[in-house]
Amino acid sequence: MNNFKKLATALAISSAFVAAPAMAGDWEGGFVGLHAGWADADRDTTYGVPAPFGPIYAKNGYGQSGALAGLHLGYNFELNPKWILGLKADWSWSDIDGSGSFPLAGFPASGSGNYDWLGSTTVRLGYLVNNKFMLFADGGLAFGGFEFSSTSGYNFNESRSGWTLGIGAEYRFTPRASMSFQYNYYDFGSDKNRGTITFPANIAFESKADADLNVFKLGFNYKF
Repeated sequence: MNNFKKLATALAISSAFVAAPAMAGDWEGGFVGLHAGWADADRDTTYGVPAPFGPIYAKNGYGQSGALAGLHLGYNFELNPKWILGLKADWSWSDIDGSGSFPLAGFPASGSGNYDWLGSTTVRLGYLVNNKFMLFADGGLAFGGFEFSSTSGYNFNESRSGWTLGIGAEYRFTPRASMSFQYNYYDFGSDKNRGTITFPANIAFESKADADLNVFKLGFNYKF
């Protein structure tokens, strides 16, 4: 009977420990994690032949979409029992691609673009709805790697920088582990590239594109 009472007591204490809500102070500290998600992007492009063979220009746009997955790390500071200020950096491998038609002066051509990585460094402000659930908004610098290839021979690779803003929610199910979901808007502004085309002839070519993305991520976080 004594052993039974000891076992019952131990189980009760263990259950209380597992079910105990995370306190506000439990949010402060460093964390690392994994994330995965989906992104949709748009590129509005002006392209053509500059002088001396031009100027001859046209406009077109195309959409992109694809998956991403990566790592993140950061640190949370407790401002008071309800507000959390955090710093975060993340990097994602991505395959966000799309294609479009780029005819010019009666000559047909097509091309495809792909973001093969994305990254950001952000500041996050969070509000604790309760001891386990936080709503947050974040913003900061955005980075990305983009490559483009076309049937006309005009190809390029570039690293882009811009800004990002987002909102999200995080649920802490143990004192150290949590899940998060967030949406971020990425704006890479306008980029300009120069090169040559090989069809219909070897001549100078240039393009200017306005690029933005909508990124959705589900993350797992571990506080250390």
